[in-house]
Amino acid sequence: VYAEKVKQSLNRMQDLIMDLLDTSKIQNGQLQYQMNTIDFNTLIDETIENIQLTTKNHEIKKTGNISKSIIGDYDRLQQVIINLLTNAIKYSPDYKEIIVKVEEKENLLQVSITDFGIGISKKHLEKIFDRYYRVEEHAVYFQGLGVGLYISSEIIKRHKGNIWAESDQNKGATFYFSIPI
Repeated sequence: VYAEKVKQSLNRMQDLIMDLLDTSKIQNGQLQYQMNTIDFNTLIDETIENIQLTTKNHEIKKTGNISKSIIGDYDRLQQVIINLLTNAIKYSPDYKEIIVKVEEKENLLQVSITDFGIGISKKHLEKIFDRYYRVEEHAVYFQGLGVGLYISSEIIKRHKGNIWAESDQNKGATFYFSIPI
């Protein structure tokens, strides 16, 4: 048990360090992208499967697929999905279900990730993608640096896409991103 806790702490520290490095690289225009043709269905299925293995208390349910390949950076898009899924898990400790929806809308791939947790009040919604922004009333209870959503938004922008959220406090949140197909 002790070894597992140490491993979890080290993994969390490594993730925080990588986020800080990515933030620095974004600021300096040095975050690397390897744009290739990718099968998004495989990317999201593998990512969900990997995150599902890390949580015993949540079930991640996915609906939808896209019929076309996309141009993108596999690792960076996976980073966005991991961030959104782990946030959904973190901010819904008392709820078991996370819903991922993949859709084609005209010439866009749209992904939504919905949780049924603590939600975000309207006054914070437009700031949550700002670098180092943390919702004050949540910062005491939930760890983080306030850079994950910032990094995710920069990655999606680099893919010529959009990222946004819809939420009500105590009613969960849905995070969306769309990128061209």
